[in-house]
Amino acid sequence: IKVKNNFALFEPGVYYLGPPGLRLHADALLQGESVMLFLAPGAQMTISGNAPGIDVSGPDSGDYEGVVIFQHRANLLPTDISGGGLFDVRGTMYMAGAALSMDGNVDREIGRIIVSSQQLRGTADYLITGIGHPPGGPKSSYLVK
Repeated sequence: IKVKNNFALFEPGVYYLGPPGLRLHADALLQGESVMLFLAPGAQMTISGNAPGIDVSGPDSGDYEGVVIFQHRANLLPTDISGGGLFDVRGTMYMAGAALSMDGNVDREIGRIIVSSQQLRGTADYLITGIGHPPGGPKSSYLVK
């Protein structure tokens, strides 16, 4: 899926993304409620440009409850999020086998992050909200080996 200078509204469901994956550029915006993006081996997520963004929530029931982005454990491709757009993930970003890097000048809100490694550059920061995972669970970033 490639979205550039446009808007994409995802209906509720699980979206299986094969190579090349998801690329949001320029002013692209992806929105959806009860959405889970599955990044298969070889698929990569890249967000860059002036004001690209994501505003999504994960499913509220089923096997993927609360998971917004699930990168296959064998998929070691890094995710790069940059630019000044909206980044509101109401749920878990699970990328246990991959690196996550963020830069840009926007605050990000994420329910929970599980990654192999993480790098913040420039003025990037984020808030772990705890939204999208079981009540009483930890609000944290996790580094997984």
